Amino acid sequence: RMKLLLLLLIAVAAIDAKRRRFPRSNAIATSNSDIIYTWKDYFFETRLDNFDFTNTKTFNIKYLVNMDSYKAGGPIFFYTGNEGTIEEFANATGLMWDLAPNFNAAVVLAEHRYYGDSQPFGSEKEAYASSEHLAYLSSEQALADYAALLTWLKNNDTKPVSFPAETKVIAFGGSYGGMLSAWFRMKYPHVVDGAYASSAPVQYFNNAPGVDPGGFDKITTETFAKSGCDNVALSKTWDAVKRLAANADGQKFLNDVFGVDPKSLVTSAADADALNDYIREGVEYMAMTDYSYPTNFLKPMPASPVKYACDKYLSPKLALTADKDIVKAMADLVAVYFNFNNNDPAYTVCFKDGCGDAGTDALGSPLGWPWQECTELVMTMCARGGTNDFFWNECAINPVDGMRQFCPAFFKDQNWNQGMLGVESVRIKYGFSWTGVSNIILTNGELDPWRAGGVQKGDKSRRLFALPITNSAHHFDLRQPNTCDPSNLSWVRYQAVQAMWCFIDESKCTADLDILDNKPSNMPTDLSKCNDIVVGYPWGNSAQTFFSFTIILIVIANFFRL
Repeated sequence: RMKLLLLLLIAVAAIDAKRRRFPRSNAIATSNSDIIYTWKDYFFETRLDNFDFTNTKTFNIKYLVNMDSYKAGGPIFFYTGNEGTIEEFANATGLMWDLAPNFNAAVVLAEHRYYGDSQPFGSEKEAYASSEHLAYLSSEQALADYAALLTWLKNNDTKPVSFPAETKVIAFGGSYGGMLSAWFRMKYPHVVDGAYASSAPVQYFNNAPGVDPGGFDKITTETFAKSGCDNVALSKTWDAVKRLAANADGQKFLNDVFGVDPKSLVTSAADADALNDYIREGVEYMAMTDYSYPTNFLKPMPASPVKYACDKYLSPKLALTADKDIVKAMADLVAVYFNFNNNDPAYTVCFKDGCGDAGTDALGSPLGWPWQECTELVMTMCARGGTNDFFWNECAINPVDGMRQFCPAFFKDQNWNQGMLGVESVRIKYGFSWTGVSNIILTNGELDPWRAGGVQKGDKSRRLFALPITNSAHHFDLRQPNTCDPSNLSWVRYQAVQAMWCFIDESKCTADLDILDNKPSNMPTDLSKCNDIVVGYPWGNSAQTFFSFTIILIVIANFFRL
């Protein structure tokens, strides 16, 4: 549902901006045995512009409520909706639901303005019709909506639901939602008492200290290497595709081996770049969603899909060298992501203008996230090639310059102009220093390329916990606990729960609370018995003796060395 249209193919070496590489949760099923989460739908009237009191226009944002576990004195678990319909995030954040009974918590999830049913001008078409209408789509407006909603819920004694004014709030979010949760605690500490921000690349912006624009694809490459892939053969794919696309025989081969849609056929050498982008997208998304059991996150995939694909199609044992052999292997490899086991018999590969974004084609409004990237959330990332990653070098040109070429073409109908690109917006509004922030859990998975832009170092004294997770993919920790989770994941979740108690109830806070992924991470061996674990806290864990501070620093440095 939530996918970015590939409307344009722009010759920009600096950034592959035509793909929405920033994911949106689309996990309709959280594991092999689906759990049905239930809620009631409500709408809250919010201001169109939360910062201009002369503008009195309002509209409704959607929010979901479940009171099944709530008892008087319990907190609100509040999901900061990101770029998609809120129901998708409700179904993809199993941990929040699973912990609600332990905390006697109400579960509330708010939909982000301009997504799903929360359209400020009556319809998605009207909301995205012009830059004047899109002017109110931003993270800061969304956070103000959430603050207003929670304040109203805690001061409203009318139906549908209300809570005492002193009710504690813990924000939850993954990916962009994780960024929002962390920023929510930062900007509204009087509204939200703590935040659980999973896989939140809050540092992946211009001028963030210590963040490598090439980090995303470096980690992608490392994830494939960890699974035994022939990265040398993979790196030869791009030139092989170009050579094949240069003649009629090669073009026919490419169209046949990938199963290219008739409206997107390779007919000239110029089509090679677009096909390479399609292959690259499948590789990157597979790294992000490299979960240890079969899932339906962005696409239906097998357990440990990177290892599955590498073992079957791109193992060094195959010793692939010929162009056609390498490209055939890559066509099969990315099909594990795009259409595993021919799950959709009607699926065809479409990568030219107007095809849509095959990587995330279930995510929703195709213009919302690109607009945010072209205004306030200008993410600076590019592949470097060479020893950094197995893609090609884009970093020779500044990623921001790439956005300056992409955005006016992509948003031509909305009259986007250069003055709308807020290159320093995140640095000004939120900053990159977390020294003044408290009560936030920030988790990052070892396998997830987005960890390159995550917070790497916490501060125990302020209960700011930067938590690395070995063998973990994109916001894996927020998923419903499962019998086939890596063995260390339940330990990480257990420690996060201890931190959450510290955020809301000092009497239940462990004085010397430490956060560290310090247990061996054993991968499941019997994938025929992968089942959800319902209300299973503490998942067999208990208080442990922690490593010394020196060892903590060493482990974190190893996990997050780029």
